[in-house]
Amino acid sequence: MKELKECSVEGCCNPSKTKTFCANHYARYQRHGDPLGGGPSRAVLAVSKKCRIEGCTNVYKSGQWCHAHYERFKKYGDPLKGGSFHEENSEKCKMEGCGKPSLAKCLCGGHYSLFRKYGDPSIAKHKWYQNGRDEWHESTSTGYIWRYVGRQDPQASKHTGYVYQHRAVMAEKLGRNLLSGENVHHVNGVKTDNRPENLELWVTMQPPGQRPQDLVAFAKEILARYDS
Repeated sequence: MKELKECSVEGCCNPSKTKTFCANHYARYQRHGDPLGGGPSRAVLAVSKKCRIEGCTNVYKSGQWCHAHYERFKKYGDPLKGGSFHEENSEKCKMEGCGKPSLAKCLCGGHYSLFRKYGDPSIAKHKWYQNGRDEWHESTSTGYIWRYVGRQDPQASKHTGYVYQHRAVMAEKLGRNLLSGENVHHVNGVKTDNRPENLELWVTMQPPGQRPQDLVAFAKEILARYDS
């Protein structure tokens, strides 16, 4: 078996690949014409390039800060601001009534998330009424408002406890739950205007056939339900 020779570069114990150089020094020889050209290796740089923040042993990324401190500098202008370890030094969220520590743009994590998603931190997906029980949010797919009434309510979803707010308001106006085939119409066409005076009860059901007896039965059902 042929014995492998060591690299001819002084201090290198790696086996030689060609021209008596190891793979690393041979690559430098090809690129720079000198097996020692190109500066120190990445391993050496990793040891020497430490974050300049006192007590941080991470390798620096940019501006002589490690990744974490550099990201904080980009957000707050200070590599020591923000984060769970520096909450005592961070500013408070600028939104009225919110005393949480700011995460970015003088906003806490929740309001900053709303700002990134909607462009406005005041647009809330969830909002609590003053009674502390009802909760609503605007549906991005329909434009309607949902109200939280609890899973026990027969009108609500069994999984979430939500019901359309306009249906809940109409049920309160009628003093009963809406029946199958009943719909709620917004008079002014604004889906978020759920004032009782802006809502009308519509009936969308129809008889199963067009035979005279079917129409008569349907008319009697309508009269019995709504002629009061």
